[in-house]
Amino acid sequence: QELLYRLRNAGKQIIEIPPTGPFKVMDIKAVREAQQYIEISFTDPVKKGQDLNGLIRLGNDDRKLRFVIDGNTIRVYRTAQWPKEVTMNVEIGIQNVLGERLSTKESKVVTFEDMKPKVKFVGKRVILPTSSNLTIPIETVNLKTVIVEATKVYEKNMPQFFQVNDLEGDQELRRVGRMVWKKAVSLDFTPDKKNRWIRYGLDVTPLIQNHPGGGFFRLRLSFGPNHIVYPCPD
Repeated sequence: QELLYRLRNAGKQIIEIPPTGPFKVMDIKAVREAQQYIEISFTDPVKKGQDLNGLIRLGNDDRKLRFVIDGNTIRVYRTAQWPKEVTMNVEIGIQNVLGERLSTKESKVVTFEDMKPKVKFVGKRVILPTSSNLTIPIETVNLKTVIVEATKVYEKNMPQFFQVNDLEGDQELRRVGRMVWKKAVSLDFTPDKKNRWIRYGLDVTPLIQNHPGGGFFRLRLSFGPNHIVYPCPD
């Protein structure tokens, strides 16, 4: 039987508690994070240290995979980029912590969905213009262009700004500053960059040179439908 458990203070979540019985596979799914992998869930914790080569395979592909055992899950990594669709085979022979072997083999077609386009700053989002060659690191996924906007908060208006904001705040910016720079930056996207977080250096030297003086700049990153590499029907 399944036991349903609701987590309070974190919305509603249903967690399946595996029943007692034979050691078997519960689920096989693709996970897209900074590093993509396939996650295989079992009914029992998996024995660490066992050789999983040949017991977990991608179709007829004999290239070596890398495995990470974590409780009742095995994460499967590969050095090459994952294709959009793969067949994952899990063979009899994998052991749980009690030494029991997998009772039945499993095979499932797993699909890696395209990652949604995103852009983000790397580290703290604070600019200190102390150099003539200032580069701000950003990371993007499935983007070929990013729009950069800079708002300058002038030195004389900084007390007003800090009445309603901390240093990274964005409240009532029109009252204390104005947009002084907007630029579409090409990211030189190539097919090998698809579905991967890619780091770029954003050159803001022209911004600093053309708008000297006290105060500070607040950067905003955005993109539109024409800037993405993502299937969007209609």
